[in-house]
Amino acid sequence: MNKEAFSHWLAEKMERRGIKPSQLAAVLEVNHVSVANWLKGKNIPESHNVIKMAEYFKVDPDYVLQLAGHRPAREAGELEMLNPELTLVMRKLARLSKESQELVLNIVTPILEREEREEKERRKRQKQQGGQSEE
Repeated sequence: MNKEAFSHWLAEKMERRGIKPSQLAAVLEVNHVSVANWLKGKNIPESHNVIKMAEYFKVDPDYVLQLAGHRPAREAGELEMLNPELTLVMRKLARLSKESQELVLNIVTPILEREEREEKERRKRQKQQGGQSEE
């Protein structure tokens, strides 16, 4: 967790938005002293507040959670492993309204869940076949 990096990031975002600590505190429904401490690098906000900040500043929540030390850094090259068109789509999705993002999630979630189920079934079959050949 790098409190200094997070405080710099937050200060920059607030400056670009032209907001004061008391205004961000109102958005996040926290005490203005908490925001002041985050800006001074004394504390790191809890993860739910980090997610609210990411939504407010319209940035990737994963990035901010990593910056705040709530999530490990992504594997190097993880996004680069995606189809280039998917990377572009992800960037566009990040700029959509919250309502539009919810619509996309409603469409994509069943597909991802199906893929996960199929992968579990494949592993289970492979494990069963591996056990049969040893007998």
